[in-house]
Amino acid sequence: MDTKDCLLQMSQCSRNSKIKVEEDKTNLNAVFKVLELNLHWQVENVHQGVGVFSGMMNCKRFPRTFQFGLRYIADVAVVSLMIMNFNYLGLRVPFVRLTYNNGKPVMMKRKTSKTQSNKLDLFTLEYCQGLDEVSGFTCQIFVEGITETYKYQQYDRLLTDQLWDSMRFCCWTDFKFFIRENVFNAHKFVLRARSTRLEGDIRRVDTIRLNDDLDPDTFKCFLYFLYTGRLLLANFKANIDQLLSLADTYLVETLTQLCRKDLAKLKEGYFPECFMSTGPAAVPGLPTSTDLDLKPKSKICSKPDTVEIRCNWEINQLPKNYLVRAVNFNQQEAFHVCFRSGDHSDESKGNHALFIFSKQWPEGGLEVVDITISITEKSLSDGKHPKSKRFAVNRWPKVAGLNPAMAVFSADLENFLLQPPFAILFLIELSSESAGYYSYQPRDTHLADNLWSAAFGAYLTDAEISVDGRIFRVHKALMAARSPVFRELLCSENVKEPCLKRIVVEEINSSIFEEVLYFMYTGSLRVSVGDERLLAAAEKYQIETLRILCENQVRRHDQSIEDLCSFLQMVA
Repeated sequence: MDTKDCLLQMSQCSRNSKIKVEEDKTNLNAVFKVLELNLHWQVENVHQGVGVFSGMMNCKRFPRTFQFGLRYIADVAVVSLMIMNFNYLGLRVPFVRLTYNNGKPVMMKRKTSKTQSNKLDLFTLEYCQGLDEVSGFTCQIFVEGITETYKYQQYDRLLTDQLWDSMRFCCWTDFKFFIRENVFNAHKFVLRARSTRLEGDIRRVDTIRLNDDLDPDTFKCFLYFLYTGRLLLANFKANIDQLLSLADTYLVETLTQLCRKDLAKLKEGYFPECFMSTGPAAVPGLPTSTDLDLKPKSKICSKPDTVEIRCNWEINQLPKNYLVRAVNFNQQEAFHVCFRSGDHSDESKGNHALFIFSKQWPEGGLEVVDITISITEKSLSDGKHPKSKRFAVNRWPKVAGLNPAMAVFSADLENFLLQPPFAILFLIELSSESAGYYSYQPRDTHLADNLWSAAFGAYLTDAEISVDGRIFRVHKALMAARSPVFRELLCSENVKEPCLKRIVVEEINSSIFEEVLYFMYTGSLRVSVGDERLLAAAEKYQIETLRILCENQVRRHDQSIEDLCSFLQMVA
């Protein structure tokens, strides 16, 4: 019985109330695993004896970083990918998957250079069956930070842009650094939040004169890291040794760890030497570069980024019919998973099956591209190795054309005799193409906690907001940077007074305002955005990213519930 017939039968049964769905009230949790960069390289006029490498791919995020190569000798082709100076961005590549002409993805092999191991990654893959005249290669490059506290996180990028602009344009700055004739304005609360070493200085004085030997661009790079948590060495042409000294002096832990990872850049021109070492291992007497035909045309382009999230579901006992669990991701109830028990001795019940119901929330990065599941039985008492198998999960076509607020995916676990207890691992690939400002970017994982602690601990706050009888102490510079409405309130005539300015906020619950404030300070969510009160607050105070995130979920909330009820009826 295929999935479509199974769903049709379950729909009919549910109308007759013959089947009941068991629902476990404890939610599962899906977690972000890794960001995936997707590149495509197409080569024309491919034939034996060819050797070709692409130009360095140039894009704003990763300038002159990627280069492909192909050597095709005696029926054996070797595709290579060079990734240059990723360490300079504070990033590393744990592994790469390569897909040839829409086939199955295969892991590429890493070839480590002893002399350039931190600056250059070279991945290769051999094809022994020959290549087509027009060959296309799609690479999934898995990216992560090079330290435990510098990672990809999903957050509002406007936070860092707005806070940095607040410093650049001297909005409520109250501290100055001097390097010779160069002046750098800053906010005491940011300095205090990000560096405990600076706390004593900023309480005593309003200026610090730094060593004349310090490079101004390097200090600007240091300030940028304090304000944004981002490492952008290329933008500031920073001196790595001086940057490390600053990080050590002011106890900026993550920046110290990054600077100790050998962030020096490798000069271009190294790839041809690597390329000539990637010939097929089985072919003796490889030709030199002058013997290779370098005429084939090739084109390299990027595709939208994707991210992989994972969720693990342990089932200790098979349900009589169906078991449903909700799955949380980024504080949202993003998925529901349903396990249907089958019976191989009863054809009418069919095989075991899985169903995944996913919310459609492109603005929040929740747009499913692909799902794979891996089922593993737990260790057996008789010492045998547990069985494990992967299954492809397909989008249900009957739902795909209805444009619902949820998408349905399913998998038939055909001929797989499950003996509980067992675990189901969901590997879910999400597109980030429509995520807007709320996207995955690398940053210092301490930044959000540092800034929120500054508000929560009332460090150097200079304004108060009264909401429903509760007082929130805040920082004018950040509130004005994040909200045009608060900027106008804080810049009004009656603000010009020596004491703390108090703003009274009406028509909003204090708990909702706290979540709005948390988003303004951290760029992250810690509650569901499907609350109309959160949307009303985001609209009132013109917090753009939060408004966009809430708008979709509030608008489609009722439809999501209706879709889920309909789909659960169909599998019940």
